[in-house]
Amino acid sequence: DPVKRSAAVYFKNLAKYHWDPREEFHISDGDKAEVRSVVIDCMINCQSPQIRTILSDAIAKICDFDFPENWPDVVPTLISKFSTTQDLNVCNGSLYTAHSIFKRYRIALELTLKTQQELLAIIG
Repeated sequence: DPVKRSAAVYFKNLAKYHWDPREEFHISDGDKAEVRSVVIDCMINCQSPQIRTILSDAIAKICDFDFPENWPDVVPTLISKFSTTQDLNVCNGSLYTAHSIFKRYRIALELTLKTQQELLAIIG
C-alpha cells in the first residue's frame, strides 16, 4: 500500500531529522517516550516486508540518539519478541532491527569508554 509506505518513510525521516534534541524543531521527550513504547510492536506486526524494513531503520535511527541511555530495554524487547514466536516475520523483523542497531559498533575504529559501556549494557 503506497500510503502506508509513505507514512513509514515520513516517520523514518522524522526520526532521522527531528529526534535530536539539539535541533531547532525536535520531538518532545513525552512524544519520544510514547513512540518508543509502541514502535517495536508496530514494526513486528506489520505484514509488509518493505514497511517493516523502513520501520526497522527508523528504530535504528532512534537508537542512534536514545540507546542505551533513554531506551535501555530495546534489545531485551527485541530478544523477547524473537524468542517467543515461531512467526518468521517477527523473527526477521527482530533480527534486522538488531542488525541495524549494532551496525555502528562494526565500524567503530576504537573502543572508547562510551562504546564499552554501551556494549556491556547490551550483553549485561
